[in-house]
Amino acid sequence: GHIFNFDVKESGIADPDSDFYKMARRHTALGRKLSRYLNAAPIPVRWAIIHYPEGTPQGEAKTNVVLPVFKTLATRHAPIGIITNTQLREGIPAECMLLVFPNSKHSITKSVRVQRLLAAFKARGGVVIRGNDKTLAEKTTAARPSAPVFARAKKTQEDYVLTAFRDKADTKLRALLSPNSAGTVLKDAILVLPKDRTPAKAIDVMTGKERPITKAADGRFIITLPTVKLIGGASITWKK
Repeated sequence: GHIFNFDVKESGIADPDSDFYKMARRHTALGRKLSRYLNAAPIPVRWAIIHYPEGTPQGEAKTNVVLPVFKTLATRHAPIGIITNTQLREGIPAECMLLVFPNSKHSITKSVRVQRLLAAFKARGGVVIRGNDKTLAEKTTAARPSAPVFARAKKTQEDYVLTAFRDKADTKLRALLSPNSAGTVLKDAILVLPKDRTPAKAIDVMTGKERPITKAADGRFIITLPTVKLIGGASITWKK
């Protein structure tokens, strides 16, 4: 989250006697204090990432470009996120296996550095989707098995979202399920884990009790969850 927003009038920024300058010092001091704790916080896991088309008017980018893609990906019930131009140039997160450019003609895709990153991303099995057409739902469904975790639930009248975090050593994964609206109940919910990594233990995030882990016919691991009313999920420890 934001500790302090410097998007303000420039007058007073360099004046030690101004109210803004004094306020900025207090907030940046708070930021330095909090950074120690943020640095130790769990790392978000993002299986699919949507490129935010910087340069497009903000309202249009959110409503007409990013939001439709985000809604489609959210229904895959796997962890997703957003990436900006600067973040993209720094590199594509290792756990990301699906990268979507809603604006297929955005200038960032012509950058030599980004083209090299995309080539390496594809070489390790990553999927790049450009634009938002009728095939997006089909393509994202086909790519979902590559997710580090995804969820399924039966007998739910409304949609739900899944978020996931890992520790820095990548020994634990925390997956959380949350209904989109109050009163929605998720029954027969399960977490599906990839077959290339074996879970040692799964602890229910609400009760602290261990949840059963079974192996499906396709080799993936299944964690069953109790009925989810507000939030549910499991903290998973991987075998060494």
